[in-house]
Amino acid sequence: MREDGVMQVKKFSEIDITDSFFDTLKSSYAEFSDWFARKANEVAYTVYDGTGHLQGFLYIKGENGPIRDVTPPINASRVLKVGTFKINAHRTKLGERFVKKNIRLCH
Repeated sequence: MREDGVMQVKKFSEIDITDSFFDTLKSSYAEFSDWFARKANEVAYTVYDGTGHLQGFLYIKGENGPIRDVTPPINASRVLKVGTFKINAHRTKLGERFVKKNIRLCH
């Protein structure tokens, strides 16, 4: 059961990629469905509305450094990166909640 507005950690395999929430990602990134399937055992932070539709999605991935594919390079041994972050904005604090989650994960 998904609770309205409660942020939950879900495996990709537990998230319905056919939810209309993902339509814009699928239309702008042709490989999105394949990428999503490869992440089946990884987790994302999710928020659903009262009808069970996805309203927010955050995927954080860890990488071992140094990271050389950015300028300037990141010389840390461990880096957290936002892999995918999307919300349906509707005049709530949902986006702010996800940004706070990002910050907390970095500490």
